[in-house]
Amino acid sequence: MAVRGEQLDAHVTCKAYDATRANITVGGKKVQVHINSTTGEFLPAYPVTEKDHMGVVMCSVGNDDVETVQATTKKLYVAGTVVI
Repeated sequence: MAVRGEQLDAHVTCKAYDATRANITVGGKKVQVHINSTTGEFLPAYPVTEKDHMGVVMCSVGNDDVETVQATTKKLYVAGTVVI
């Protein structure tokens, strides 16, 4: 998972099919999540910053039909802006 310096207003997304709830943490901080009803993506209300570089992003999703929550984690790479 990577975000370039000029895209720091970008958000981390978590895509899940048939999920009714999601939790997203960035660097151990739980963030508020909104669902895009068109795409099915869970969007955290958390813009990425350079301080998040190499932090762990965890997305866990579930629904009422499945008892086990599914989770995945990735390191977040935030590349610095190159000025030429």
